Amino acid sequence: MREEDVAVLRHSLKTHGYDYAFPIYLWDGMILDGRTRYMLCIELGIEPYCIQWAPAPGDTPECFVWRTAAARRHFSTSERACMIVEFVNQYADSKDISVTQAMSEMAVTSKVSTDTVATAKKIKREAPEVYERVAAGEITVNEGKRIAEKQASTPPPAKVVRDGAGNTVPEKEVKEALKSRDVFENLCGNLHAIKREIMDLAKKPEGRALRVDQIELELKNAVEAVRFAMPFATCPYTTCKKSGCKACNGSRWVTRNVWDHIPVEIREAGR
Repeated sequence: MREEDVAVLRHSLKTHGYDYAFPIYLWDGMILDGRTRYMLCIELGIEPYCIQWAPAPGDTPECFVWRTAAARRHFSTSERACMIVEFVNQYADSKDISVTQAMSEMAVTSKVSTDTVATAKKIKREAPEVYERVAAGEITVNEGKRIAEKQASTPPPAKVVRDGAGNTVPEKEVKEALKSRDVFENLCGNLHAIKREIMDLAKKPEGRALRVDQIELELKNAVEAVRFAMPFATCPYTTCKKSGCKACNGSRWVTRNVWDHIPVEIREAGR
């Protein structure tokens, strides 16, 4: 219940006592309907009026809760459609009631068309952030459908790729080369892991013949060699495709070592 509704109910209970026309329904040790009334009775020291719920053939506790809530509370058609979607997602498949039957029964009870419920369900699946606005009563199901369709038809903005020097990369071949940086980093990580394993083995009796210093130096050199070859930045010599380029050999990307040896004025001019 909304805070203002709780305040009204609290005032009514405090002023007039419990209204026996609205019992608190219990089932299997749980409150099916009347939780707020029960909590307010405890708060105000009023004896709550509770009765056991007796289901009709084929009825379920969840459907009873839905019927009482739908009949008593002032929700918009779109809000009710979202409530049905949430109910079906949570309960229908685990009870003696099919999804289709549950949606149909609750749609009839709450005077919501099954098409509206199906649309709300589709919005939840394809555009969750839009669905949240529908469920909150900010927009209708139809408005949500239009927004979701517009989002689906709008291509996502192109991802900005930057190289190691922080420059934007527009060229496809350079972007493809930069994707391999993770592969290089993983290789370096694997080499470090191998070094740690060798160090640990060298501490054991069976590893005493390992030449740790030599192995450590060679693995360090291997890591440096991998990093040395890693694609780093776009070649700043923009005419290299036509005339050839000593920096990138026409690949349009250079390593960190090559980048560091290119004159600063040329690197800056290529930004």
